[in-house]
Amino acid sequence: MTTSNPARLHSGVHAARRKNIGKLLRPMFGVERLRDGQQQVIDFVLDGRDSQAIMLTGSGKSLCYQIPARLLDGTTIVVSPRAIAFPDGGTRTFLADFVTLA
Repeated sequence: MTTSNPARLHSGVHAARRKNIGKLLRPMFGVERLRDGQQQVIDFVLDGRDSQAIMLTGSGKSLCYQIPARLLDGTTIVVSPRAIAFPDGGTRTFLADFVTLA
C-alpha cells in the first residue's frame, strides 16, 4: 500500500508556488528575486495562516501580501501604510496607482 508523506507533499506545493511567484516578480513588480524573509511571509499567507511582517521601511512588506493577492482567487484588499508617508499630493497619486493595479 502506498502512503503519502504530508511533509513531502507540502514541499511540493511550496516549490510550485515559488515557480508561480518567480513568473510574477519581474513583469508585475519589477524585481528579480525576493528579499530575505519575504518568501516565509508569502508562504504563511498562502497557507491561510495569520501573518504579520515587521520589516524596515522599503524592505518589501507590501509585496509579501500583493503576491498572494495575485495568486489567490477572489478579491483581496492589501492595506499599505506607505500612503501615510507621502506628502498630500503624493498620497493621491499613490492611491490612484494602487486602485488601477487592483
